[in-house]
Amino acid sequence: MPNSEIDVRILKNAVNVILDHLIEDLGLEKVTIEDGKDGYWHCPTSEIHDLSKTPIGLDIGRLTDDMDFTKLIVRGQSGDATLNLIHVAPLLRYIGETIKD
Repeated sequence: MPNSEIDVRILKNAVNVILDHLIEDLGLEKVTIEDGKDGYWHCPTSEIHDLSKTPIGLDIGRLTDDMDFTKLIVRGQSGDATLNLIHVAPLLRYIGETIKD
C-alpha cells in the first residue's frame, strides 16, 4: 500500500474557501482571543505522531506570539517559510473552535 499524501493544492484551496467564507460571507476580518484563551498546550514534534506512548514533553504556546510571527511572513522574504506553518496552525484551530456560523 502506498504512503498517504497531503495534496498541498487541495489544502490551499480548502483553507482559501474557509477564510473567504469568514471574510466575505460572515463579514469577519478579526477574531478576538477570549480572556484566558491565549495560551495553549503544544506537543513537541518528536512526540506528536508517536501514538505508542503518552506525550510527556508538553510545552506552552501563545496565540498572540503566533500572530506576531504570522505578521512577519512575506512571500520571498521568510527564510523559514515552511516552519511558519507551526505558527499558523494554532491560529486556524482557535478560529475553527471559536467561530460558530
